[in-house]
Amino acid sequence: IVNSYEYNYQNFSGTTGVIYDVTKNIRITANLGTAWRAPAVNELYSDGLHHGAAAIEIGDTSLVPEKSWNAIVSAMLFDHNRFAIEISGYYNLINDFIYLKPVLPPTLTIRGAFPTYRYEQADATLKGIDAMVRYHLTAHTELHVRADIVRAFNEEANDFLQMMPADHFEYGATINLPEWKKTKSNHLMVSVNQVLKQYRVPDEADYVAPPSGYVLLNAEAGTILTFGKQAIHLSLTVTNLLNTSYRDYL
Repeated sequence: IVNSYEYNYQNFSGTTGVIYDVTKNIRITANLGTAWRAPAVNELYSDGLHHGAAAIEIGDTSLVPEKSWNAIVSAMLFDHNRFAIEISGYYNLINDFIYLKPVLPPTLTIRGAFPTYRYEQADATLKGIDAMVRYHLTAHTELHVRADIVRAFNEEANDFLQMMPADHFEYGATINLPEWKKTKSNHLMVSVNQVLKQYRVPDEADYVAPPSGYVLLNAEAGTILTFGKQAIHLSLTVTNLLNTSYRDYL
């Protein structure tokens, strides 16, 4: 049996914003916008085993487009020779937000039991803060701290949304090295990524509890080689330098 579906999606998107320089070292920006997204093919028609995820996904042909209303406010405080601070807060109201919801118990097949997920929709709010601080400790040394925090809520179920990133922090130091022969922008960077445990999940809504938080040590070395007017950017990055065992919530 072949089922035929016809869809006709149409909507509008728009954004408006303002930038205001309070002083030469303080800037405030604000944006308001609206956007939409039509359901993807897999969200509509999935109906079986997703081999890449080893899970069964079930779509819904009755899904309608998502519609979002967004507000973002940012404040920047900077001294070009010493430091820069940027904090952004956002609030998104999304009607008919499409998400994967775990279906318990798992589906039992002749090949074994597979976790099962179904695409569903609900009105949701996503809000959070992104922050970055950069500080030149010396002429050649820069420190930075970054934070990414999001809170997502299912308004219809009056509960948290599944599969949202946990709070993430990054602490790093960059040393800018002197130029040597045909190289420039030589630098060494060491950073620490800290990811907290995700506690904001619905009760008994997934197959396993969220994993513990973890800390990763990373390092990077980079340079720019110049040959006449040609520049070649080279970098070497090592992530998880201490070979830490961890599992990300997503």
